[in-house]
Amino acid sequence: MDYKVTVYATRDGVERKFESNTAAAKAFGRSESQMRRELWYYNACIDGWKFRVVRRDAAMKAAVTAQRKGVDLELRRLKHVPHDPIQGLLSAEYCSGLFDSEGCISVTSATLWKIGVPQGNPNILFALKRQFGGNVFVSKMTANRGCWTLYRIPGKPFLESIRPMLLEKGKQVDLVLNMTDDGARVNYELRKLKGNYTPKLTSAISQYEPEEELDEDGEPMVEVTETARGEAVVAPTVA
Repeated sequence: MDYKVTVYATRDGVERKFESNTAAAKAFGRSESQMRRELWYYNACIDGWKFRVVRRDAAMKAAVTAQRKGVDLELRRLKHVPHDPIQGLLSAEYCSGLFDSEGCISVTSATLWKIGVPQGNPNILFALKRQFGGNVFVSKMTANRGCWTLYRIPGKPFLESIRPMLLEKGKQVDLVLNMTDDGARVNYELRKLKGNYTPKLTSAISQYEPEEELDEDGEPMVEVTETARGEAVVAPTVA
């Protein structure tokens, strides 16, 4: 690529330097492809100017590698530097952006829900707790990894304050804010119907007694069937 070469043009002891093949082509009235072809394949001499092309790949690679290594070492060092405690209150804009990107909403019933914000820096989580309430859980397995949780009653004012500024989770917030107690009662009744047999249905079946069909003499009618061995099996007939 052009930015990886330096072009030197020499004539009568005068040297001109171009930082790219594009700059050299423009100076000598050539197209980029024509200039590249003449310099790299034919070693052409244009108007008495002799050209010398120096690649900068090695030098650039070494500089970039050294810079990246320095950045990596600095980032590793900062991981072990304690964060300064957060003073004051967090702005609504910051809270909305944090929740929009990192927050989550868990719905456990028709009206019961909670929000959570996981974060690697516990100081941010404790700042949220001081300002809005809730709980902070810090993992013992992963260093400095925690989550701030807030349930429905204290969480509703928080969501209402950041709702106008949400970009991604606005519809989710609207859903949980519109949950009503009527939905809770419906959910309570639906939970009774879980499983193959509900308590109400089982109770109704136990109270049901089938009527026996009687013959002309008032005796219970029986049904005679024949098995594979030719034995007769008598079973009462149930209506």
